[in-house]
Amino acid sequence: FILTVHDMCFFRHPQWFSRSRSLYYHYVMAAGIRAAAHILADSQATAKDIMELMNIPESRIDVVPLGVDEHFRPASEEQKRALRETYHLPEQFFLFVGTLEPRKNLACLLQAWRRVREQAPPMVITGRRGWGDSGVAGHETDRNLILLGHIPQEHLPALYSAATAFVWPSLMEGFGLPPLEAMACGAPVLTSNTSSLPEVAGDAAILVDPLSVDAIADAMRALARNAELREELRKKGLQRASYFRWRTTAEKTIKTYEKVAYGNKQVAHGNL
Repeated sequence: FILTVHDMCFFRHPQWFSRSRSLYYHYVMAAGIRAAAHILADSQATAKDIMELMNIPESRIDVVPLGVDEHFRPASEEQKRALRETYHLPEQFFLFVGTLEPRKNLACLLQAWRRVREQAPPMVITGRRGWGDSGVAGHETDRNLILLGHIPQEHLPALYSAATAFVWPSLMEGFGLPPLEAMACGAPVLTSNTSSLPEVAGDAAILVDPLSVDAIADAMRALARNAELREELRKKGLQRASYFRWRTTAEKTIKTYEKVAYGNKQVAHGNL
């Protein structure tokens, strides 16, 4: 069988998950990876983790990047205005989209934002609460912090499009779809210089050390002040996002399945 591995967070950082969930994935994923005839990884970073942590040869792994859904595209001014009215959002805001959990690094993000909040727009956070410390505790009373909770998927393109910038200094990702979705919608992006995120963002985003509050704060200040920088990132992001399509993901996945199936037939024929 062929196994798709999205990330190795459970192995790299078990402290980010409940003990029962971490142990379960350790055993199940490890057994699956060792038994698989071939492995698909979403990124070079995940492929490297599989090789290092599980001692799997590179020849057993193919990297197949994910894609962006076609409905993620720049929204019209009317759509953005309607979204602001629906959620009572200001004209300018920084945006975070994702599960509220430790590895998303909201604690550092909000600490950095608080440092520059006199020079920066309000912060909008949307997503379900996950396991562990969300990083939001202690900030809920800030009137410039807007917690939307989970919103319908169909509202995300307009939300991304309306944002002054999308800020996402995650600690570890197997791929990282939200920054790519934001780019596809025309939002300038700030994200991490670790794990798979440089592969996804290329030169179309500001990349920062996610553990450096100073670096995150400096990047947010630059995005808030510099309209030319935001426009440059918007243009680069739209182009970057156009390279990631689900059709390409499907074609590469099929090629791997055909390669493995063809190889198995050759082995079977040779044993006859």
